[in-house]
Amino acid sequence: MGVPATLLKKMYVSGSLRNTPQGFRFTLKNRIAPATIIRFDEVHAMGRAFGPEHIFIHIGSKTYPAAEISERRNVCFHVNDVMDVEVRGFHLPPGEHILTCRMYVHEVGWLRVPVEDVVLPVQESDSSWIPEAVAV
Repeated sequence: MGVPATLLKKMYVSGSLRNTPQGFRFTLKNRIAPATIIRFDEVHAMGRAFGPEHIFIHIGSKTYPAAEISERRNVCFHVNDVMDVEVRGFHLPPGEHILTCRMYVHEVGWLRVPVEDVVLPVQESDSSWIPEAVAV
């Protein structure tokens, strides 16, 4: 049993893809059904796969290192919950990007959530991150 990509695409919060001091991040909102994440395997961007050691999940005030998510240490992603997915150690250059994040959800199995958005150039007045290099 799978979830259609067109439905998964609706999880992405448009305009949320951005660089941060540590890397880049984007936001997903659960608009489908309650889910129990038991593995967050990778984020694929610019032809590169970033494994769980680079990924941190933020839901509410809690942060979950993806490398620690498991069947015993799962993450509940309720309907209308907002999840920030942070990838540390790499910045995206300005322009259009197509990303995929892959996770295993207890209720339905593997999901590939597509993300398509534009990263805007950093403005000098933007102090939210320091653009020292594209790769950290």
